[in-house]
Amino acid sequence: MPECEYFGKCTGCQWQHIDYKFQLKLKKIRLENEIKNYKNISHVDISETIPSNKKFNYRNHARFTAFREDNNTNLGYVNMYTKRFVKIDKCMIMNGEINNFLGRIQNKLSDVTQVSIRTAINNDSYIIQPKLDLDSSGIFSGQKYYDEKIRNINFRVAGASFFQVNVEQLSNAVDEIKEFLQLSGDEILVDAYSGVGVFSILLSSYVKHVYGIEESYSAVEDAKYNAKNIKNIEFIMGKTEDVLLNWNKDIDYLLLDPPRIGCHKNVLEAVRKLKPRKIIILSCEPEFFARDLSILCENNLFNVKKIIPLDMFPQTKHTEIIAYLSLNEQDL
Repeated sequence: MPECEYFGKCTGCQWQHIDYKFQLKLKKIRLENEIKNYKNISHVDISETIPSNKKFNYRNHARFTAFREDNNTNLGYVNMYTKRFVKIDKCMIMNGEINNFLGRIQNKLSDVTQVSIRTAINNDSYIIQPKLDLDSSGIFSGQKYYDEKIRNINFRVAGASFFQVNVEQLSNAVDEIKEFLQLSGDEILVDAYSGVGVFSILLSSYVKHVYGIEESYSAVEDAKYNAKNIKNIEFIMGKTEDVLLNWNKDIDYLLLDPPRIGCHKNVLEAVRKLKPRKIIILSCEPEFFARDLSILCENNLFNVKKIIPLDMFPQTKHTEIIAYLSLNEQDL
């Protein structure tokens, strides 16, 4: 039975009624079904889904809807099907600090439609937006940034910048990527859709040079700040499809971490022309992941070495995917 009293009402967790081990199987099956839609990659085996150590309380970011009723402004979620508001006093997939803040500000707000709370897992930093009239309660809001530590490295994250919601699994993803790349220290790595620079920074000590490509101004500013003491990183602000189409430098390895809708067609065209020796693709949407993978592998240009589902989002239908590709030897 689902542990959450709001299960089925808020629709944030779709699979809480399913045994966790079976959730992992379903995520693999969903990915397999998408891969089978493309003949040139339908033969590829999918690894077992890497579980999350935390089945609950793993998320570091909550976006609550504020709804005014009975002279109170309540925080909660909107059911994705009925569009009805559901007041939430505790969300079981949010970390403890988010739930602590939720309990302290519930029914104490006015003139607001949404509240975003982001809290660090590895320190006491947090950000609550927008600016709320809560200072008398000891809760500060309206901050521009918060800080999170990954592998003992501090990352500044602006309110407008993307950051993974499951920090422990993000760290596991770094291990998986390092193992596949087998870096010698002489490689040029391009980190496309680089965000605040997590992969660029954590991999920088293992390569000759890293180029990060990111179109979000706030994320690029965060990345530059986070890498201020690292000499072999350069961050380029621009759309990945524009930057790669005009790329005139060497690329040994390429990391692609696009948004949910996948890569722009011009990104895939550019990658096929640039022919990096190894590619890592990260995705949170199996449908678009399979599409992009199939395009990259047309005419056997790249070989798929491994596909691993990584459960970033327990109790939901969503999953992170990591794929490893290598350039076909005849094209080297």
